[in-house]
Amino acid sequence: MGRKVIKRGKSKHSSSSTKKKTKKLSKETLKKTDCKIPKGIRVLIYYSIILSLFYLSLLFQSDMGVFFGFLITGIFAKTLNFIFFLLILVIIFGLIKKIKWTYYLTLSIYFLSLLSSFISILSWNEIQNSILSSLTIIIIPTIILSILINGLTFWYILTKKDYFFLKTVSLKETKEDKIFIYSINIFLLLTFIIIVGSMINFTVRITNTIDELMIKINNQSFTESLFYCDDLVDEDKDLCYVALVTKHSDENYISRICNKIESNFYKFTCYRAIE
Repeated sequence: MGRKVIKRGKSKHSSSSTKKKTKKLSKETLKKTDCKIPKGIRVLIYYSIILSLFYLSLLFQSDMGVFFGFLITGIFAKTLNFIFFLLILVIIFGLIKKIKWTYYLTLSIYFLSLLSSFISILSWNEIQNSILSSLTIIIIPTIILSILINGLTFWYILTKKDYFFLKTVSLKETKEDKIFIYSINIFLLLTFIIIVGSMINFTVRITNTIDELMIKINNQSFTESLFYCDDLVDEDKDLCYVALVTKHSDENYISRICNKIESNFYKFTCYRAIE
């Protein structure tokens, strides 16, 4: 009997020690979980990094932008792109560190982007005169996809408020995570295909047009070439002026030629052609 009692005592002691070990393990697991980021948030961080690189590239490659239905150019466009670049960097840092106020900042930025894209589509007839007709096939689909992406991101952030305000968050992939991950991958792939395909088509077409124009004005005097360009219409007219300024790069001709160009894009291209 005594041996049985001793064995029972040992079993009670072992069960209590097992419970203590389980509690310690669960606490350690929670601490490790705090350092991890749910898959959907990680995808959002990756997307934000891509977006920040996009705005960074605009600082060096573009002097124009469409914001709330207005075509902005020059230093104002570069300044606005730089501000968005910095804000997205802050968002990325906040998402990684789970900073509470990042929740409101992220919602604000993506809501403004959504609103800007939506207004730009509605007011397209007012701004298309300042944008190349050949770029319309790139810009309009890109803006539409931007509306879808920003709307999706805004909705997803709304569903992830707990990530910013709770100490521990479940790493289990939710229905919202799956919708966001699959949808944004599809939208980004479509955006990439449209932009790359359209830019290749745009570059080939513009290059061929300028080559043809250069052949026609090559043996003409400046005055004859200018009259020839004046008789053309729409985008071909602007391209002819760009070709003309590459042939006659004297400072006396530059302002006279470039000021005739209606498109802001080609006007910048005209002045850069002689730099």
